[in-house]
Amino acid sequence: EDMAAAALNAIAGTRLTLNRHRQVDHFLEVALFQAAITRKTLDAMFEALFSRFEVPRKILRLKAKLLTRPSLAWFDVGAPLDLPGQEKLSWENATSLVGKSFKRAYPALGKFFEQQVVGKNWVDWEPRTGKRPGGFCTSSMLTKESRIFMTYNQSLGDVLTLAHESGHAYHGAMMRDIRPYGRGYPMTLAETASTFGEQVLMNGILDDPAISQAQKALILDIETGHAAVYLLDIPIRYEFEKAFYEERAGGPLSVSRLKELMVDTQRKIFGDVLEVGGEDPYLWASKLHFYITGITFYNFPYTFGYLLSRALYRMFKKDPGGFIPKYEEFLRLAGTEPAEKLVQHTIGGDIEQPQFRAEAIDSLEEPSARLEKLMAKIL
Repeated sequence: EDMAAAALNAIAGTRLTLNRHRQVDHFLEVALFQAAITRKTLDAMFEALFSRFEVPRKILRLKAKLLTRPSLAWFDVGAPLDLPGQEKLSWENATSLVGKSFKRAYPALGKFFEQQVVGKNWVDWEPRTGKRPGGFCTSSMLTKESRIFMTYNQSLGDVLTLAHESGHAYHGAMMRDIRPYGRGYPMTLAETASTFGEQVLMNGILDDPAISQAQKALILDIETGHAAVYLLDIPIRYEFEKAFYEERAGGPLSVSRLKELMVDTQRKIFGDVLEVGGEDPYLWASKLHFYITGITFYNFPYTFGYLLSRALYRMFKKDPGGFIPKYEEFLRLAGTEPAEKLVQHTIGGDIEQPQFRAEAIDSLEEPSARLEKLMAKIL
């Protein structure tokens, strides 16, 4: 804990010193520049979030109920539900499931997935000894193709990973003809196409009568679980880091103070959903993102991208034919303009206003209610 605290204090102290010499007035200015957004946009997002914390808290209350607990400890938040009858899915099943979902809702994405991602064997999916878990996608400006790394273990969560990484590949395809410097989009926009791909798959599974009730419940648990992370866990990291930098300007923080600050932040964000004594006082020491020196505030862009993607998907559901050309233009120009200008002129949204995010947050009421109803039938 002493070494971790020393490292964290040193990183923050270095940044604050450099900011002073570079005449950067506030430590968030660097993060906002890296994220390609304004302070007004960031504040609007958190205004919407703070006014609607009960939406993700309600999701966790349902989780506590399903786990037969009065409230949740920190380590319970990611705990899986005990769902019966979950069959393993072959790789052929996985590609078929993603392909069908994509083609039904978004034909161009489905065609790209079947002809390019699967048809040209872009995915290194087989489990091997020594191969790490997880997944990522990388695109080449030379070949104008993408490659996906993932380890497929025949679970529905792995199918979701395939859809996620294929979304990244589709984003790369949309930017094939953009100049090299225009292809470097910020972290705030990096997860848009991938999360959008997840949404298309999840809704495809939920609408498929051939999928079992247990598998549908699993998908809903994953969807609502993601909401708890993006709308509660990530804001905890942001609020802690902001408070930490404000105090660090006056000198290094002790281990006890860092722990106290983290616990206070967790209690503030989670509210009564988090059981007393169930906090994680060492999250500041264990979370790698706090120690990445090249990027500051490696947290709020995740929430930003998640809510933006949900907002875009709501527009897509209302008018698929009219939305897709705007969405593809949004993807194509993601590295060429600030986020506010990009969203405004491609899809017509004002992300400097809280309402844009508020509607995306409220959309989580539906999958949460659907999960509760479905679990009552299964259990």
